[in-house]
Amino acid sequence: MIEFESAKSRLIDREYFLGEIIARLPERHVLLSTCNRVELYSDDQKKPTHLMDLNILYHLFRVVSGLESSLIGETQIQRQVKDAYLTSVQAGTITRDLHLLFQRALRTGKRVRTETEISRGAASHSQVAFNIIRQFEPYLASAQITILGVNHLNFALVRYLVKHGAQTIFVANRTMDKAKQFASYCGGKVFPLNELPLVLMNTDILISATTAPHLLVHESDFPPQRDMLVIDLAMPRDVDERIGLLPGVKLFNIEMIEKTATQNIDQRRHIVAKAENIIHQEVLDCVSVFRTSP
Repeated sequence: MIEFESAKSRLIDREYFLGEIIARLPERHVLLSTCNRVELYSDDQKKPTHLMDLNILYHLFRVVSGLESSLIGETQIQRQVKDAYLTSVQAGTITRDLHLLFQRALRTGKRVRTETEISRGAASHSQVAFNIIRQFEPYLASAQITILGVNHLNFALVRYLVKHGAQTIFVANRTMDKAKQFASYCGGKVFPLNELPLVLMNTDILISATTAPHLLVHESDFPPQRDMLVIDLAMPRDVDERIGLLPGVKLFNIEMIEKTATQNIDQRRHIVAKAENIIHQEVLDCVSVFRTSP
């Protein structure tokens, strides 16, 4: 029987839940952990699979289709679910039933995005952040941009920035080799995190999206009287909120980014309904396969 635990609420709840889950991971499982979501799918092979809770199917299929995301229709979650699934495959923690569940879920997500327009016009976090940057710093060619963290989110954002003229980019990451690879892509320069206060003295735009469990950028790190746009995409936050109160500093955190990107769901309700119909079809098909499988 496939069972399910999840946390998607306040940051402190998510971090506590993740720690608790990791401390007691079952032998057979898939763990999905994103910036605002922790979900554990485990398989007790001693229980019959036909007793699977339909709510698990509907939930996972909605998640991978982008219907449970804060930005409805966003595409990043499809890759995150696939990565979680493949991680379990590589680690040998997968079972036949979990294989089937996640393969069907990924197929459902692909169908929803192919057969509906759920992702058309749906802004990603990186797109929203880029729009904010363009609003406050239109002259990217003359701006010094400092990036903390090497990941898909920062990579997508820097791709937008370089395409629109950004030239001076500094990159820091816990792993220097990854920072160098990232910097080589965007023509940037690498610096160690302990030199951040020095780099900030000339920074116009600071973008941070790391997986650090604690603050990386403190109020004491900031140079006095320095105008700066700060984009904190991390969960938990990388940047001390008090920095946003400093003169000349404009701070946007992940909650503000999502609020800025809120879609008018009423205008897209027919698209969501079509996506839900596809999910319903796939759930019924998946249940049928589970019941007929030996």
